[in-house]
Amino acid sequence: MKEKFIKLFSVMALFCLAITVTVSCGSDDSKTKYVQPELGARHKAIITSDDYQFIDLNSNGTVDPYEDWRLQPEERAANLISLMSIEQKAGLMVTASSPSMDDDGNVSVRDKDGDGDSDADDVDYWINTLHIRMSNNRESSRMPSVKATWANNVQELTEKSSLGIPYWFSANGLSIGLSGTRAGHTPMPYGPGVAASVKNGSDTEGLELIRKWGEIAAKEYRAVGLHMPLWPQLDLATEPRWYRIYEILGEDSDKAVAIVQSLVSGILPDGEITSDTITPCVKHWPGSGTVRQGKDSHNEWGRWSIYPGNNFDYHQRVFKAAFDAGVKSLMPCYSIYAGPIDVDGDGTVDETYDWTFENLYSTSMEPVGTGFSSELLTGLLRDVQGFDGVTYSDTGILGDRPWGCEDLDVITQIGKSVMAGMDISAYDNPTDIVTAYNEGKITEERMNEACMRVIVLQMKLGLYENRYVDPSVADTICASNESMQISQEIMKRSVVVLKNKDDFLPIQERIAYTDNVGKKVYAPDFEENVLSPYVFDKEPLATIDGAEVVILKIDGPTTPDPQFTGFGTYSPRLDYDDGDWTESVDGNNNGVLEDFVLITDEVCSGWGGCTTYTRSEVEWEASDGDTLEELLKIQTTIDEMTTKAADGARLIVVVNMDRPAILTQFIDAVDSVIVDFDVTDEALLKVIFNQTKPVGTLPFELPSTQAAVENQLEDMPYDSAAPLFEYGFGLTWELRK
Repeated sequence: MKEKFIKLFSVMALFCLAITVTVSCGSDDSKTKYVQPELGARHKAIITSDDYQFIDLNSNGTVDPYEDWRLQPEERAANLISLMSIEQKAGLMVTASSPSMDDDGNVSVRDKDGDGDSDADDVDYWINTLHIRMSNNRESSRMPSVKATWANNVQELTEKSSLGIPYWFSANGLSIGLSGTRAGHTPMPYGPGVAASVKNGSDTEGLELIRKWGEIAAKEYRAVGLHMPLWPQLDLATEPRWYRIYEILGEDSDKAVAIVQSLVSGILPDGEITSDTITPCVKHWPGSGTVRQGKDSHNEWGRWSIYPGNNFDYHQRVFKAAFDAGVKSLMPCYSIYAGPIDVDGDGTVDETYDWTFENLYSTSMEPVGTGFSSELLTGLLRDVQGFDGVTYSDTGILGDRPWGCEDLDVITQIGKSVMAGMDISAYDNPTDIVTAYNEGKITEERMNEACMRVIVLQMKLGLYENRYVDPSVADTICASNESMQISQEIMKRSVVVLKNKDDFLPIQERIAYTDNVGKKVYAPDFEENVLSPYVFDKEPLATIDGAEVVILKIDGPTTPDPQFTGFGTYSPRLDYDDGDWTESVDGNNNGVLEDFVLITDEVCSGWGGCTTYTRSEVEWEASDGDTLEELLKIQTTIDEMTTKAADGARLIVVVNMDRPAILTQFIDAVDSVIVDFDVTDEALLKVIFNQTKPVGTLPFELPSTQAAVENQLEDMPYDSAAPLFEYGFGLTWELRK
């Protein structure tokens, strides 16, 4: 059946009708007038009542209150909840693994009913038997139009269900760094790059670009049928060893607040969730940036967040700013926030942190993960901070990562988490929620409360009137020319210049001269077609021979500690040394490397699996986790420049920085150092070649030594001893003429 669309009634309605007003508009009739929303129905009938039209979602031939868009969402939700079974309520309280899609946007899932098939029948089972209504869409490689088609196919199945309750989709950030941008969407820098692009809370130009980014994100999520981004990530980068710093807005709370206010004002222009917006789910409340020693709390060995500087409220400011701006969804983190902790699991307290927050005291709290803590989810979040939206658990807190509740069976874990205040659990099996209810571990009153919050948000998003999107325009809306221009501006502003020896930058590019004049540039890591317009004869050098400028890209240090394997990567060192090297000096190291002699080196991936390598002092082959190769790349280049490059050749090192890095080992040996927060070559070259004045500033300090990293406090900003570069540092210059 073709989709039925009900358009706005008349031109006069545009002038006479608000969402709900009482007017006459030239008529004697002073009845309440409403703007008819556009309806999308492919399988259910449309009913006309009082000259308005409604979708008969439960096919009973009448307009039930939950089908009546004229009523307030809370009244509609209460009616729908009264019609739902316990099983249907449980289905609303999970977010499950996403149904898969093929290249045409068709739907299938894993074999949920055990019949050996993974086809549309299993999706039907998922929706109509398990009553699941939410998934985290992790699809990253298919174009927006395919994702939009897929979302519509899932929604058709929900429309045909008994009550017609729509699906809503969550998704992680669509654009976290150029390398992390999903196919067909507008790229953005890493989170710290976004912070670097804004000088401070008074930077109106930078903040206006952030607001526009919020508008772009909302349009692109809705264009592909996504409703709740698990983004932005509002943790603060006060613990520099944490591997997820690349997703967050640096370590300064005041700047992060200003950015969040601008970003959310773009996502929710009037501070309200509507059919034209999304509902951003901020994470990881109350803040994961203070994980002990930078160990991620996805893992048992990283399950604590600590506040040795008693600085809890500093980390809350960003979340409070989001709540005040209209955010109604949040994801709590995995961490245990209790004061005493048992590090080695022998039953005795190894460390105690006597810190306080608001009206609660950590030393009296139950030592359980946030998703199980009534003191946090109800006491702090609801009662103290006044949050009235939806709580959405991180993946796997039931069964896989139930910190502090490992000894409880899954049904008891569910009961504890839901009764503590968790509304939506990232869990595939809602029948376990039903079991928890039947065993008295969850009350129906609490289930109704969770469903009320969920349904109200769904209704504000307009999903009960039109759950469908238009795939034919998705590819046009996403990564539009206007959006890409905003992206490029933010990327250029995010570039941070740390060193500029003798003020040799910026380089006047080839097009500023007559033909065949300009610098001879060797930049092996840059795209040739992007670099060509800036260099001599429009031809980047294929070798270092004769180069006047050499530009190298290196990555930040990421050597995993072999003692800690699991989710993600734990790389405690921020310098370019994996800790297994000894040094000797022969006087010919050019200021970068001593002669490193490696006896053995055990390299382990973040997911487990280690290999022992033996190297000579000059031999090195790339393998996962090796960071010394980045220094060797610089050293080799310097050596080659002395014999092959032009006299006076300059070396620029561009560091792709996903978290703070110690640059002490090579900073003195090179001419320029530039920080790249995973942006385009074009953005970097615009700064280097005199097209854009650099304005980026460091969103976190850069320590000078590993010892300084280990002695700083997890919850305190910019507190390492004698940093090489302080928070907010960034060189600039005037463009050359």
